[in-house]
Amino acid sequence: MKLGANSIWLAMAVAMLLAAAPGCKKLFGGTNIGDIAADTAAYEGKTVTVSGQVTDSVSVLGYGAYELTDDSGSIWIISDNARSKGAEVEVTGKVQSGVTIMSDRFGVVIKEE
Repeated sequence: MKLGANSIWLAMAVAMLLAAAPGCKKLFGGTNIGDIAADTAAYEGKTVTVSGQVTDSVSVLGYGAYELTDDSGSIWIISDNARSKGAEVEVTGKVQSGVTIMSDRFGVVIKEE
């Protein structure tokens, strides 16, 4: 079967729409932050990749933490360095729950690898 130019353009357009649609990150290797929050036990100790916008950021004793928000929710990322508020980032790390840093307790976090 020979594909015409119109068929190729149509296939490319559909792929671009799928990639841009909310909730379709899983098709392309990422995880929705809301999925982690909804079923923390399923993700505990697993390595995930999430992406979004930094909405808050702190740095203490050489370690950083930043809140990452996507269309489905937000989660704190524990890192060696904090990211700037407003930055668009993709991060890979392990999901952990019940993390305490100094006197601040975080329910569910991703420890950046």
